[in-house]
Amino acid sequence: MQHGNRKFSLVIYRTLSEQGESGEWTKSKLGNSLEKNTFDPIYDVYHTSQKLQTIFNMKSCRITVSTNDLKPECFKPLFATILSGSYNRLVLAGECINSEHLLDLMDKARLNIELHISVFIRGDFRHDNAFKFQSFTYLHSHWARIEDLKSIRNSDEIRLKDTKFNCGDINSFLHYWVGCEEDMLNYLIVELEKNEKVDEQIILKDIKTYNATHDKKCGTFMINAADRKQRLLLVGKLTIYEGKNMVSLQTYHATAEGRNNFLQ
Repeated sequence: MQHGNRKFSLVIYRTLSEQGESGEWTKSKLGNSLEKNTFDPIYDVYHTSQKLQTIFNMKSCRITVSTNDLKPECFKPLFATILSGSYNRLVLAGECINSEHLLDLMDKARLNIELHISVFIRGDFRHDNAFKFQSFTYLHSHWARIEDLKSIRNSDEIRLKDTKFNCGDINSFLHYWVGCEEDMLNYLIVELEKNEKVDEQIILKDIKTYNATHDKKCGTFMINAADRKQRLLLVGKLTIYEGKNMVSLQTYHATAEGRNNFLQ
């Protein structure tokens, strides 16, 4: 959470109290609601943070969940509690997570947030909301498809590492971005498949570029989207990082210079 120049973060993880292991979440005998039957640091820390937000005028709240020490039965009640509150950044850290629990998170998380997931995600993972968040980072993106990239609309910043995309996939996405009738994103950076060698000719095939520059680390190219009434971000700065095997696209509002280059 942020108050003025002060920042506060809520980190959710399983802890041990002086009395022993933290309490379990159980179903209430009076209904389907969940309640804690013993002292539970996770529950208490979260609700303390909610009380702090009523005291201070918080500009932002980040929730970090570490999956390493959480028992499987804790995920659903934990997500039901923390994802119904107020937050603008959600971090899921750890080594791995069950697909069922990740699906539950995608169902419950707000879409107008920044999502950062560093845990390993299985290759067969699919969810309609995975590419709909305001900003998102996936450190293990081998499950992502080119159709997922093309489905992005009005996102801010997207970072995908460990993908299975090749140069042809990036070319296909760029053609789609040029012709799309809606704004897709402000910034995208993609790490290509591990053994894929960056090839500018394949990435830029049939893409009209201008103001190209090269240095030892990367090549930069300006591209223009088609002039659509519903789009504002019509100019793209494409950067191809040969040494890092990465490609980025940063978009801008159309300028007179960009418009003139496009019409030539």
